[in-house]
Amino acid sequence: MSNLVEWYGLECRKCLRHIVLPHRIPQGSSTHPWYWPTGETLAWFLHPDCGYLSLYSESDVRLIAVEPDQNPLPVPLWRVEVPCDHDNCDKRIVVHTRGKSRGAAGAAVSDAGFGLKCPDGHIVSNPPGLHILEIEEKRENRS
Repeated sequence: MSNLVEWYGLECRKCLRHIVLPHRIPQGSSTHPWYWPTGETLAWFLHPDCGYLSLYSESDVRLIAVEPDQNPLPVPLWRVEVPCDHDNCDKRIVVHTRGKSRGAAGAAVSDAGFGLKCPDGHIVSNPPGLHILEIEEKRENRS
């Protein structure tokens, strides 16, 4: 029997699989060891496999145990900023997802964008451009 490795993550509300969160870098920058958008109480996360987009709070983060031979961080975590496409609105919505590349993450967010609303309540249907950043993370297992 093998020793399980622990990670932090969110459970998808549709497929019930996990979105693994990276360990925070630097470690001392938060009261929690996992990544969470600075200053945010709620954050959008898109499950990379089933494409379900959901709003989570930091209290939704759970400890996940995985087999040591499984790679819980197969692809990078991306922060995708989606601008509101409503006239004269400059608000942005931030969505996090995992994807093999910047383009794959942007396409997944664009495809799943239904239901996204900017902070002013405008439904975003055809955003003019995405700003995509890779979230820095430690790639080795934590045990």
